[in-house]
Amino acid sequence: MPQASRHLIYPSALGTIIFGNRVIETFKKFQQSDDTKLEAGGQLFAALNEGRIDVLHATVPGEKAARGRYFFRPNRRKEQQEIKAAFKKKLHFVGDWHTHPEPLPSPSSSDVEKASEIFRRSEHELNALLMVIMGTAGFPRGLCVAWVKAAEITVMETNIGISLPDKRDP
Repeated sequence: MPQASRHLIYPSALGTIIFGNRVIETFKKFQQSDDTKLEAGGQLFAALNEGRIDVLHATVPGEKAARGRYFFRPNRRKEQQEIKAAFKKKLHFVGDWHTHPEPLPSPSSSDVEKASEIFRRSEHELNALLMVIMGTAGFPRGLCVAWVKAAEITVMETNIGISLPDKRDP
């Protein structure tokens, strides 16, 4: 019997963010659930519709990404290739995700600095970029979702995500 799709929805001033089932499964797969798991991360790609950001794809760390228990540095060359490939599928780069080995994560100063730099250097028409951090607490409680601008970050309210069945996500 096929598993029903689930979506996680975050209302925000910049649009309603909807995380598709495949994206949620990627976050869960790399969650640092024990001391042996290394930090991981990737990029987020979405279909942009009026007032909605449908996050449909989350990339995973490549072979050349640097990973440790408390750090993740992606392969930027691979990321550029991912952006070009996603754009051909009409998906837009909308931000990054990564894990933290803490139950209820929050962006570190290094996270904010890196995200702000990406926002400034990226070619986009967005008012801000998404930053998602998957912690070790249960899902969706252990998920931190934030908008990042130049040097400004807005963390969305914890536990406002609504999980619901939906058939739109293949």
